Amino acid sequence: MAPVTRTTAARTPAAPAARTATRPPAKSSNPFLAQIEEADKNKSAERYPQLNGGDSQSSASNYILRLTEFAAFSDRLGKKMFVKAIGEIVYVEDGYTGDTEMPEGQEKRPVGYAKAQKVGEQATILFFDPSDDEYGYGFQELMVISKALGGDGSPARRISNMLKFMDFGDSKIVKAYREEMEEGLQSLLDGNDELDPADYPTESLPREDFKGETTEYLVVVRAFLAPKGKKSDKRGQLAVTRRMTPYVVGDLPDFDYGEYVASAS
Repeated sequence: MAPVTRTTAARTPAAPAARTATRPPAKSSNPFLAQIEEADKNKSAERYPQLNGGDSQSSASNYILRLTEFAAFSDRLGKKMFVKAIGEIVYVEDGYTGDTEMPEGQEKRPVGYAKAQKVGEQATILFFDPSDDEYGYGFQELMVISKALGGDGSPARRISNMLKFMDFGDSKIVKAYREEMEEGLQSLLDGNDELDPADYPTESLPREDFKGETTEYLVVVRAFLAPKGKKSDKRGQLAVTRRMTPYVVGDLPDFDYGEYVASAS
């Protein structure tokens, strides 16, 4: 929330618009308010880091995660909306050695090229603004998560999964987003007599039941160094790429899914 500045000075005639429009706001002398002002300059905040990557696609850092948070929420003003998913790491294969040499002209090591996070840690696996998703990467990952939450992976099932598992905020923009989902699901059901609406619930899952319900629904993230493409102004330079897929039993053979489910339950 932006701080409110009050003044007790006597009223003076208003300055010309051109002068007042460019006058910078007074910096708060209160340390706490100053921190808020600084935080408001950032467009977004992530509570947990993204997953680190290994040396290459053949030596990736591979993670299996269980969702612990899945939400759509707005900013403080209710004008921008974000979607986030936080996961707990339940299995990891570390593909990082630190021996990779950067290409000529690349002075800094890429952000995220580091030792893999550990089992039990939380990590951001999705964070994006649906209205500012130029290449659709955020939405694609959203679809992966919704597919990973069970069912046949059809559009109707994915929308139903989002309506069931996602925590929706109370702002108008978020409610409108949910209504778009509901309308999309309804149009799919209306257009197919073989689909029973009862099989596609839309009621949100109680927050206290979320972690238990997602125990068996997992996602896989493979994170590794890869060169930037020819459309990038840093073509050829290395960056960490993260690929996410729904977990299918046997994806990472050393992960004992049955043992994990038994211990998690």
